[in-house]
Amino acid sequence: MSTALVVGGGHVGTLLAQQLRNRGVDVRYVDDDAETVIRVRSGGTRATEATLTDARSLREAAGEDVTLAVAASPRDSVNLLVAQLLRTQVGVRTVVVLVNDPRNHEVFETSGIETVCASSVLADALGRRVDEVVARVPPEWSTETAAGSDDGRSLLDPRNRSEASRTFDGDGRFDGEGPFHDRRRPM
Repeated sequence: MSTALVVGGGHVGTLLAQQLRNRGVDVRYVDDDAETVIRVRSGGTRATEATLTDARSLREAAGEDVTLAVAASPRDSVNLLVAQLLRTQVGVRTVVVLVNDPRNHEVFETSGIETVCASSVLADALGRRVDEVVARVPPEWSTETAAGSDDGRSLLDPRNRSEASRTFDGDGRFDGEGPFHDRRRPM
């Protein structure tokens, strides 16, 4: 049986540990949040509360038989350091790292670290879900006028998507094109 170490990640790390355990993987979990550790233990996974960036804590949590580790903290700087410690100080050969900010992806890649970019994965999943939902829209809806369209055009028609993408400002008024259209506006 292979042994994996999941380092941090809160809900993401907890869910990953549970999924790996359900696949028959021997899982160990380490986090610096006591409540998360208690929650993971209650699910039957060995969990340790420790400082994520401390080599000795990681070595103790990993033991001798960990063959794979996942750094899943919500902070990229922590994940990068954890990955480096696991590889150089703990001796874990395979480390997969969650990259939360896509701008940091190249830094991880040039370090030779296996990555999963959270933004890319979420965008792909959301895109697939939108495709599924649009495919289920009855044909008659695409010609009906959506609520709130003053000129009688359907907001479901792709030619009218700029209408659908407008946002409301804090006062509840229409404020134009929205944050995704004007890159100069902060999101």
